[in-house]
Amino acid sequence: MLLRCCSRVEPLWEGGHNQPRASLVKPGIYQRRCDENNQQIPIPGKGGSHAQEACARGRDVLVSGAGAAAWIAVSSSPAPAATTFTVIEHSIRDGVTGNGGESQGDIFWFYNPVYDDTDSTKVGSDQGTCIRMNPRKGTWHCSGTTFLEDGQLAVAGPVYDTKDSTLAVIGGTGSYSAASGTMDLHCYTGDDGSTRCEFVFTLT
Repeated sequence: MLLRCCSRVEPLWEGGHNQPRASLVKPGIYQRRCDENNQQIPIPGKGGSHAQEACARGRDVLVSGAGAAAWIAVSSSPAPAATTFTVIEHSIRDGVTGNGGESQGDIFWFYNPVYDDTDSTKVGSDQGTCIRMNPRKGTWHCSGTTFLEDGQLAVAGPVYDTKDSTLAVIGGTGSYSAASGTMDLHCYTGDDGSTRCEFVFTLT
């Protein structure tokens, strides 16, 4: 089975990395074995190390037996689908220290229950803090953790007084131990007059 080196390239600079871009030579010399997302993957089994070395030298390579089988199995595996789910925070326990959010460096803190996407069943809680960055522009930088039955999700990012925002999922525990992705934040006033915040998690 003839395997071809992928297109991802680490350039070789003639005379070192500090030289002008015009001195770039042999752009294919550092090609690597990659998957459909252009990410390098190992080729285990017979011929694996040979394949890696040959690809590093910019040459295609013939792999047979276990090496070919392993390459087929790895390269044909589909990428995992993103998981999306929603919880709703009831903003009933929070406050602002300092100058009530009117001064840079003021801290907004929260510790609240969270409900399922129908806003009918409690499924956990959350906690976190936000630092006022620019009172005039209405910006905060927030970090928080959502506690669910099967684990925790940690997020961080910008939050605004008057518009929705997207925070980064920066980690987790339990079922979310390898979590990454985003959390879309949308806050509104519920039927009872209290603030609700919708957390839409998209995990990859």
